[in-house]
Amino acid sequence: MKPLLFVVTKRELIFCRYSNELGRIARKLSSPNVGLFRQLRGISVVYGDLRDLSPKVRLYVEENVDLCKPDNIHICDGTDEENNHLLKIMQKQGTIIPLPKYENCWLARTNPADTARVESKTFICTENKSDTIPSPKEGVKGQLGNWISPKDMQDAVKQRFTGCMKGRTMYVVPFSMGPLASPLSKIGVEITDSPYVVASMRIMTRMGKPISEKLQTTGGEFVKCLHSVGAPATGFVESSQWPCDPERTIILHKPAQNEIVSYGSGYGGNSLLGKKCFALRIGSTIARREGWLAEHMLILGITNPQGKKRYIVAAFPSACGKTNLAMMRPTLPGYKIECVGDDIAWMKFDKNGQLRAINPENGFFGVAPGTSRASNPIAMDTVFKNTLFTNVALTNDGGVYWEGLEDETPKDAKITDWRGKAWVRGHDSTPAAHPNSR
Repeated sequence: MKPLLFVVTKRELIFCRYSNELGRIARKLSSPNVGLFRQLRGISVVYGDLRDLSPKVRLYVEENVDLCKPDNIHICDGTDEENNHLLKIMQKQGTIIPLPKYENCWLARTNPADTARVESKTFICTENKSDTIPSPKEGVKGQLGNWISPKDMQDAVKQRFTGCMKGRTMYVVPFSMGPLASPLSKIGVEITDSPYVVASMRIMTRMGKPISEKLQTTGGEFVKCLHSVGAPATGFVESSQWPCDPERTIILHKPAQNEIVSYGSGYGGNSLLGKKCFALRIGSTIARREGWLAEHMLILGITNPQGKKRYIVAAFPSACGKTNLAMMRPTLPGYKIECVGDDIAWMKFDKNGQLRAINPENGFFGVAPGTSRASNPIAMDTVFKNTLFTNVALTNDGGVYWEGLEDETPKDAKITDWRGKAWVRGHDSTPAAHPNSR
């Protein structure tokens, strides 16, 4: 059979090429993470899909891409695969080390200048100072919080965040404070350049793709949470495994816009913006507007021998035993205790006048020193699986140590303190674990 010969005109050739180009674009649009969906403001999206972001979230991310100038963007989905990827990144950076004695447990050591919340650098931004803090007598320094004006907040953000993520990945973390289906829950989106924060938010909140999907379907509002570990103005990073900028650390809250901005610290309550920043500070202002309560309280369920169950909430300051009480093991015969939450309670009266409460958090972020089988056996049964320890001491068998575990740690165990130095019980005067270790 002779081959067929087709003669095409120039117009037909152009049409054919145009059709092929349309087909190529259509294939890109139907495939995740390629082409248009791997770029945002010219920055590569190295993980996740831009189509998971609602228009409002995408706009928020775009604004902060322009401000912070990251090298890459990572849209978090909360999966085990993502978490394992982040753990490998942190291990390679030297941020964490594995603890082979336990199941999926890790130890992080922070910069010694970044070990606790910094209340002196924490501010609330309102138009009027009187809306934030009471006015003390002349010459008296107030002790009930710090106020910052909107202009000063804007200047502080611009000075610190401009280009602060150069050379880093920007992580977009959608999260829910409280169970996603609860009418009391609230959603936030944290933007951060710290994989430690992402891994910790996965423990402490409901985080990932289900939150993005809810924002997509409802188009709802969310609390804006911007965080960076910082880049010192000198350009000198003291510790590559735990970068921070303690000289310029600042934590800002703008209740009118449901906005949180934190710079310069990678530690705990300074960087996990769902905790004190959202759950208490911004949470309490939302609660005041909507008619409910956001309180620094544990929630405990008690069932008596007859099967009658009651819940109690109890208010205590930090580091005084809330977690130990919330995880109480009853000694009265026939009683059952359940820990609903050890730190924060969101409470609201329902339509029947019944007070309802949820724990907006999902995990535990307790102080380690003083915790032992004598003081809190339930915690000790819980923490040696899927835990990210911070600033505790390390034993030579791949375990952890802190003050309070003397009777549970072999006397011949070799211990490395939270700074990474050899430490000998009965010899060194400084503690092996930082007093605020977690």
